[in-house]
Amino acid sequence: MQAINKHIKKCFDNIYKLDLGSETKSVHIEGMISGEGECVKFARQVGTKFEIEVWLMMVQDQMIETLTRRMKTGKNDYEQKERKLWVLDHPG
Repeated sequence: MQAINKHIKKCFDNIYKLDLGSETKSVHIEGMISGEGECVKFARQVGTKFEIEVWLMMVQDQMIETLTRRMKTGKNDYEQKERKLWVLDHPG
């Protein structure tokens, strides 16, 4: 799985690597990490026991689902929180 991370930045804009969790032999992808080091955890983990084309599509689906949820939450929080706190609570 670690070998995939050196190629993932060619597949997705500003995704530096995938978060494989703390286990060294993990077979689940837990999130994505940007070039700036910002980590966004997926709404659901993605299993990698399928062919690479299948689970890469699952990763892409989780990116969309997770960011859609986070944007909705961010929009709702914007009206309720002080801006400085809001910026720190949500992915950039």
